[in-house]
Amino acid sequence: MNIECECGASIKPARYVLGYFTCLACGELAARRKKYTVIPLHKQGYMAFSGADARAVVKQINPKNHQ
Repeated sequence: MNIECECGASIKPARYVLGYFTCLACGELAARRKKYTVIPLHKQGYMAFSGADARAVVKQINPKNHQ
C-alpha cells in the first residue's frame, strides 16, 4: 500500500491509519501556519481560541473597554 502526499512524498501506512493525510514535512509546515490565542478567562482558567472567535472573546473579557 503506497500512499502519496500532495508533494509526492510517501506517507507511512501507520500515519495514514491515524488520520494524517500529509507527510511529516507537509504536516510540520501546516502546523506552523496555524495560530492560536490563549486567553485567561475569569474563574475558568486558560482557554485556546483560533480564528475570528479569539477577537470576539477578547472584546467580551473587559466590558468596560468599549472599542
